Amino acid sequence: MKTTDLTTKEKDLEVSYGMFNLVQEIREGAYTSLKYLYTDITDIRKYYIRLGFHLDEFERYKYYEDFGFLTLEDFCDKNLGLDKSAVSRCINVYREFNASNYVTYKNGVAQKGSAIELSEQWENYSYTQLCEMLPLNSKQRKDIKPDMTIKEVREYKKSLKEKDTASSVASTQQEFIPFDINRYDNTSSKEVRKELIKKCSAIDENVVFYIYDKNGNLVDGNVWCHLLYAKGGRYFFRLEQSRDNKK
Repeated sequence: MKTTDLTTKEKDLEVSYGMFNLVQEIREGAYTSLKYLYTDITDIRKYYIRLGFHLDEFERYKYYEDFGFLTLEDFCDKNLGLDKSAVSRCINVYREFNASNYVTYKNGVAQKGSAIELSEQWENYSYTQLCEMLPLNSKQRKDIKPDMTIKEVREYKKSLKEKDTASSVASTQQEFIPFDINRYDNTSSKEVRKELIKKCSAIDENVVFYIYDKNGNLVDGNVWCHLLYAKGGRYFFRLEQSRDNKK
């Protein structure tokens, strides 16, 4: 395995080049990103979020083309010893579980963590556990505990598939109830409107939204809900939890 650090000179980097001449000159950013990759790969189970960040960066800027490759996967296979599935898992674990995805509040001010760090919410989970949790939604992930074995996680996922199969059969017999926007607009009764919201079907579930002000400041976010109506510039969402106890 190639080893390096950020002080390594470009001429000393050990790179396996591809067969395609896609750029006239290798960008400085490509060299810098490559140094990070070589550093992160020394211990993927320790630096997997950081590695995922730099793999994602390498893909976004197409730095692999600077070294003669048509795809990120081909570059990683030759230079990092990572196959296509390993690259995909690492990038997706980074995208799902890095700290910048989760909003915390300090003195009433919303804050986001660093993209190259694992969120505190997942710090007790192993990389392998997080890989297994990728296809799960936020509710399902709450059922996975840090002390669960990989076998237990997979058994849980298997049970979900069995439930999905059963529910899909049942759902074909259930009537889809659209949100009655006309009735909603033509009544001032809070109780009628509440019933319309409660009983209608969602057109999209497990939606998460973030709201920013015009200066790009985060106002609120990481809120999971169901989308009930989206037409003519009007959007109705229904939160996944109740707020009846809040004034």
